[in-house]
Amino acid sequence: MEKTSNNKIKFNVNKQFKSKIELLKCLRDLSESPLTDKVVQNKIKKLLKTSQSDEKINEKISDLVYKYKIFPESMIPELLNLSSKELNDLLKEASR
Repeated sequence: MEKTSNNKIKFNVNKQFKSKIELLKCLRDLSESPLTDKVVQNKIKKLLKTSQSDEKINEKISDLVYKYKIFPESMIPELLNLSSKELNDLLKEASR
């Protein structure tokens, strides 16, 4: 995060998530490598799929709280308990 003029804050997403992105790329490469055991490949693919699903859910919750501002931050734990379909329905309503 760095301050810019006019009292704005610029978030350096690339810097914050650089190591996570590198790790995910490495795991993807391992999951596709012929040198990696098939059982390990399947476990890595399952892990990546779960990780991507969690990221999508977090993005939806972030939109509901920060973009559309229909829920306060204090509601995030409750929103995390909702299904993806329920979150999609809330996003549809919020975007109207």
